[in-house]
Amino acid sequence: MSFLVIGECVADIVPAPAGSGAADRVHPGGSPANVAHGLGRLGRDVTLLTQLADDDTGRLIEAHLRDAGVRVEVGARPPRTPSAVVGLDAYGG
Repeated sequence: MSFLVIGECVADIVPAPAGSGAADRVHPGGSPANVAHGLGRLGRDVTLLTQLADDDTGRLIEAHLRDAGVRVEVGARPPRTPSAVVGLDAYGG
């Protein structure tokens, strides 16, 4: 069985703790991209149809997906990769 996932890729930005001197962390994200990645890691035949910017973050996301065995079909190239800031509490949630 083959899977076609259609949807967004975003960069999830996890801010470093205040005063830590550490850099913010950037992780590939977006619900459709996460589903495609999971299917690829399970060895399924999966294609993701998405938009990806031709920037460092877009290339990072594309490599992350391809490394999991996902075929990435880019329908459009926006000017930059969308991002979301993720807030975590002391327990990681």
